[in-house]
Amino acid sequence: MLPINPRSSAIHVAAAGVSAALLSGAPARAAVEFVTPVNDCRIVDRIGDGKDLSLQAGQNVRFEVWGSGVDANPGVSGDDSQVNARIVPGSARGGPQNAFGSCRYATGSVRVEVDSPAGTTQTLQRTLRLRMPLGDTSPLQIRVVPFPQPQWRFTGLNENPQNCLTKGLNPIVRDQQDTRIVITLPPGAAQDTSTCTLRLFTQVTFPSMPEIDITRDFDLSLTGLPGFLARYAGTPLEVPANWTSSGKALTLEANIANLRAVSAATNATLTIAVPNGRSDTLTVRVNPPPVTNAFAQAVQCRNQSTGTMVNAGDAFGCELRLAQTPPAGGQTITFEAIDRLCVAAASPAVTYSSATGVGTFNAPATGTIHEIPLRAVGGASASGQACASQTGVAHVLKFWVGPRDAESGPDFSQTQIRIRALQ
Repeated sequence: MLPINPRSSAIHVAAAGVSAALLSGAPARAAVEFVTPVNDCRIVDRIGDGKDLSLQAGQNVRFEVWGSGVDANPGVSGDDSQVNARIVPGSARGGPQNAFGSCRYATGSVRVEVDSPAGTTQTLQRTLRLRMPLGDTSPLQIRVVPFPQPQWRFTGLNENPQNCLTKGLNPIVRDQQDTRIVITLPPGAAQDTSTCTLRLFTQVTFPSMPEIDITRDFDLSLTGLPGFLARYAGTPLEVPANWTSSGKALTLEANIANLRAVSAATNATLTIAVPNGRSDTLTVRVNPPPVTNAFAQAVQCRNQSTGTMVNAGDAFGCELRLAQTPPAGGQTITFEAIDRLCVAAASPAVTYSSATGVGTFNAPATGTIHEIPLRAVGGASASGQACASQTGVAHVLKFWVGPRDAESGPDFSQTQIRIRALQ
């Protein structure tokens, strides 16, 4: 135990009368011996161990004090403006009763409850003095520990059904050391009424947490949520009493209708704070759909009978879902087959060059859903490898709304088929 600082404030917890231990013939020197959490037999501080009992700042922080003479009809008085202590009424137990209790410590005990300012950012050192029988006192030095700096990070997300928001065009990105989520809405998002849920998983931890013996649950504050995001009701803001080791998982849930309606680039800064105001932030960025026409979801290529596994010589169609109906003259779609000799046009509506692997299709002004008819080809690819095998050879196809340009963004999509050789 560190020497008592004569300048520190003293709080007197009085015990009137004579303790049961003293009446039963125990040694006359009544004193505090050790401290445990309430309903927990772990000894977290022992008199003379060279350290103070550390407590979490806040109201009604309780612990159990054990020792000879602490169990006799307690009363309380105190004179500190910041830290105040009291004995919990009805909590005193004598040594004989404790000897047969859950902890089997054959000495008296009493519960002490301490109030301190939850908003403190400074450690508060105090000396509690438990008044023993015969008028003597026994000191217990405490250290009130302020809430530390929290660290808030994204840990994952769930889009259900898969790609229901993004349509597989631009995956949701977690970056900047897990402190930012970037959501890029697909074309036509505002008109999309399909069922969808999006949950963002986060974790609040305290990496610089000092030693603390006695904790209790407390509430976080969460501010800055935009109209398209809310706290998921299944994860309350209350942090459990073992927060020093476990931290706090917190789930956020999107209001999909509000999110799909975002029409301008939005950066939302979310703030999580502990009771003394120390805080950390996360960012959710939403990029609106493009103004020009683009894919409303990823292109899918398949044969009507065999799916994405296409027999050599068979036709297959690549379905396009555009954000907007093409203009009167149609919308040019450019596509490229990586194995240029393994794919061919299956209709005069498609132009395709086996020399370059690049083709075009003019989507008419008849709606937003169109199909490019192509054919799987056997034989050898341009690299001399087989285009097909009995188990199927994968072939990548790329698509652009308009001319071929960057392989990213809402005007680009990529898919693949497998070409199977006929037996």
